[in-house]
Amino acid sequence: MKAMYLKAPYQFELRDVELRAPERGEVVVRVRACGFCGHDLILARYAAKDWQPFGHEFSGVVEAVGADVTNVSVGDSVAIETSTFNFLSDQARNGRPELDTKGPSYMDMPHTAMGFAERTIIPACLCVKTGELPFEQACFLEPM
Repeated sequence: MKAMYLKAPYQFELRDVELRAPERGEVVVRVRACGFCGHDLILARYAAKDWQPFGHEFSGVVEAVGADVTNVSVGDSVAIETSTFNFLSDQARNGRPELDTKGPSYMDMPHTAMGFAERTIIPACLCVKTGELPFEQACFLEPM
């Protein structure tokens, strides 16, 4: 499958990559729309010292689910949260989840493909169902 990579300064390359099967708690999403944000611009301008996949503000359709995924199903339209809080942390259980920084994160995963690719793998807990919302609008949910 095709995936975009970048390297500073402002170098982009379309690559053929293999996508592994989803593991427990993960899903494969076929990307339908992806935004280019300030983080991507920083990577492209000077931060990406080596080639890397990019794109984390995206929406698409769930194509495959790993074991124990219950919040989304194959065929669901979803947008992606880049990260979330640890549901069992002291901060979350005391009503202050915004203070927790140890939850699942899309950015911390090892990636061969991210949002600027045909497909990518995501922790299922970061998927938000978008129903009939157009993909081009749904990808803006992440920065909101």
